[in-house]
Amino acid sequence: MRKIAFISPSKFPLLLCRSLVSIAEGGKKEDDRLHRVSVACLCELSVLNHKVFIEANGVSALTFCLLDTSLARVSEAILACLLRLFNNPAIR
Repeated sequence: MRKIAFISPSKFPLLLCRSLVSIAEGGKKEDDRLHRVSVACLCELSVLNHKVFIEANGVSALTFCLLDTSLARVSEAILACLLRLFNNPAIR
């Protein structure tokens, strides 16, 4: 998914973004590496293609992950992505 997002961010499929959102909203289980990877991909996608990210309900997924205390090291990246979206008047 990351390779697709970097090669052609404008053509990133909405279905793949929704699957990332569902994994991220599912919450972290014990040693769940897929959850951390999906959160990282969502952060990257919010920068590369914000339209697909917003349409797939990625903002609420990242907000949910921000409130999760088990992702302390990733919280800064999540917060930076959300602030970038809220800072742009065209995206708000």
